[in-house]
Amino acid sequence: DDLVAAASEKLAWEVIEETNQKPFLNLSARHDFTPVEDNDNNCLSDDNGLDTSEWDQGQRWEVTRNSLETLGMDISKESEYLEACPQIFRFLPSMVTETAQFLISEFGVEYLESKPQLLGFKQSDVSYGLEFMSTMMMTDAKSLCAKSTNLLLQAIQGGIQEKAVQNALSTASDATSKASKSIASDTMESYRQLRANNRNKI
Repeated sequence: DDLVAAASEKLAWEVIEETNQKPFLNLSARHDFTPVEDNDNNCLSDDNGLDTSEWDQGQRWEVTRNSLETLGMDISKESEYLEACPQIFRFLPSMVTETAQFLISEFGVEYLESKPQLLGFKQSDVSYGLEFMSTMMMTDAKSLCAKSTNLLLQAIQGGIQEKAVQNALSTASDATSKASKSIASDTMESYRQLRANNRNKI
């Protein structure tokens, strides 16, 4: 139905994670510097083949719903929560619960209820987002984010983007290093063969 279709849509951070898990170039290959994924569809899955059987009947949401209620959230607003972030219908209850616990402990339950989209992030990304914003603003961003859920949302998204860039640079550096070692190995092998050939000619 519509909720399952909406829940199947991947959030930006999910797309980034999948992209980071798929190296773009196999720089360590000795002779073929081509994309690792060689197919007609270079984009990520559009979820048409996503197996929804573990959650499409509300199995996960039932557990998540009970956990959020235990944490003090007003479950009579669950339709609002699911409309704001339908992915929580799909996400593992443990992830949503961990994020909710952190946000409620830091900002209170009413704060989270006013911005249920925040439930669509990992707790680690929420925490890092606060650190990221504090670094950018050169002050403790928590008090500022407490006054604006939108600022916290921007902080989380900014932190995710920063980590994505760092990961891309690290991956590129590792690939370059492997490629350099591969080239050096090939060069030494060619040199040894050349010396061996020269000796045989003598």
